Amino acid sequence: MNFNTLRASLVAAALTLGASLPTQAAMLTWNLSGVQFDDGTIATGSIKMDFSEYAWKVDSFSVSTFNGALSGFTYDNSNSDLINTSLNGTNGFYLIDRSVGRYFNFGFTAPLAAAGGEVAFNTRISYECMNCSPQRLVTAGSLTTLYAAEVPEPSTGALLLPTLAMMGWMARRRKHLVAK
Repeated sequence: MNFNTLRASLVAAALTLGASLPTQAAMLTWNLSGVQFDDGTIATGSIKMDFSEYAWKVDSFSVSTFNGALSGFTYDNSNSDLINTSLNGTNGFYLIDRSVGRYFNFGFTAPLAAAGGEVAFNTRISYECMNCSPQRLVTAGSLTTLYAAEVPEPSTGALLLPTLAMMGWMARRRKHLVAK
């Protein structure tokens, strides 16, 4: 085995190893499940989040509440903001309507995590209000994920293509050397 063949084999092995390493981000859809307010109404909807190694960022959301102590309303990307607060840390966030001062405080018993699963509402700190008068308290419910769709990072495909090209080049060269 000559030096060039050895070097090509090592490069191919390194590229193959790099392409097989997990370089993925988790995109999770959290669904409101069994969310009830103290006025007998409910909340439904979902929040789509992209998790990285250190934090999460919201991709989109649509959460609807229904007529009761407050009128029904749908919080979504077009009319509201989702704000992660230092008060709740990763254990909660606010959905805030941009126009009238209405907001929904989400507080949880555990942090939201890239692994997904089910996280119960902390009923002591979860509520919806219109400038805090009137308000309605969350009495039950959780956020749940049905699946964790892992999205390959672009680097995975970018590493795989040169690896396959290198392996094809090595096979062609080997065939050419045998023919001589």
